[in-house]
Amino acid sequence: MAVKTPKEMWDAYDKEGHQVRGVLLNRAAFPDGSGWYHMAINVWVCHEDNSWLFVRRAATKEHHPNVYEVGAGGSVLAGETGRQAAERELTEETGLVTKELEFLFGFSEPQHLTNFETYLATVSGSKDIRYQEGETDDHAWVTKEDLPAFLEKQLVFQNQKEQILDYIQKESE
Repeated sequence: MAVKTPKEMWDAYDKEGHQVRGVLLNRAAFPDGSGWYHMAINVWVCHEDNSWLFVRRAATKEHHPNVYEVGAGGSVLAGETGRQAAERELTEETGLVTKELEFLFGFSEPQHLTNFETYLATVSGSKDIRYQEGETDDHAWVTKEDLPAFLEKQLVFQNQKEQILDYIQKESE
């Protein structure tokens, strides 16, 4: 995720996920009472050996410290597409680069005025992860077989637990 500064700006979106042209949101003042949403992305990472990457948010994070996420994630900056943000966040938070990035689904969290896009990045080769200072501080590569135990034992965003289990079940059918 990009460093949070008062200068970080986001494009505004309506609740259906359509960009509102010409309207920018200041991250430092969000939510601003306008009712506009911002866009965020999740990048699920699957290695060619079929293990899934979980990255832990740093203990110093203001929101949800020490919570594992499926892969990487963050806000879409002004002028970026969801795909561009997914590629940027993946590299910033993990050091990984992918040539295979697939849009999986979108959803909305009205309570946070946020629309999400979820992507799947398939990676090969090294599983070495580079942490982004102040953003991430641990990770785990989890096999499909070990996933239920990992999700039971570790603190993971509830919506991501449900989404990844649903996705893997559908892929197995």
